[in-house]
Amino acid sequence: MNKKAANSLLFKEYFLACRLKSPRIGYFPLYPDNRKAFSKNEVLQVIAKEMAKEVRKLNPDLIASREAAGIPYGVSVANQLKKDFLYLRKEPKGYTTNSVIEGVYKNNQTVVIVDDAISRGGDKKEIVKVLEGVGLKVKGVVVILDAFYGSKYRKPQQWLRENKKYKFVALTTWPELMKYAAESNFISKELSELIIKQIDDPFAWQKNPANWKNFKKIAIKEKNLIFDKSFDKI
Repeated sequence: MNKKAANSLLFKEYFLACRLKSPRIGYFPLYPDNRKAFSKNEVLQVIAKEMAKEVRKLNPDLIASREAAGIPYGVSVANQLKKDFLYLRKEPKGYTTNSVIEGVYKNNQTVVIVDDAISRGGDKKEIVKVLEGVGLKVKGVVVILDAFYGSKYRKPQQWLRENKKYKFVALTTWPELMKYAAESNFISKELSELIIKQIDDPFAWQKNPANWKNFKKIAIKEKNLIFDKSFDKI
């Protein structure tokens, strides 16, 4: 775990207590809001510096990020390393160039993907496919946060974690960040342990009403969380 990066994320607006739905793992109780992180310049500068250290080791020609949350981090890393940047859309704009890739590149240039987080890895596979499809050579993927769900959820990420062709780096995992936040007295140990259990098997955790009840009881006492309106529905 990169402690400088983890420490920079311990600000009140980052952790959102909620009952929000993810298309990847269903409902979750605590959301790490990386959009709030890049909105705070001091946090963005720390994160970009630490990501740039990892990207520099791969020495790519280009940095690429996909809309939307990864873009500020990718641009910041590119600026620090004085590298050119590619903006990737999720789908063609529908007019003008009608391209998924926005930017200037040449065949056989090397590129590192910079993003805010990885959950199950499917979107990263799509990005790699798009970049390699136009003749670029992907060297790796660097993210701030790896959700790092329990072992039964990690199979979709095997193509990246176990692929020697690409280097995968996360500044921290979600369980590591929870543990560090408790050690730093930013959240309670009780909340940290509850969320680490939820991360291990999110689908099973969310099906048990007692888990939600316990989470609400613990979270309401926390001083460094912000509360989404969905929290009231728990």
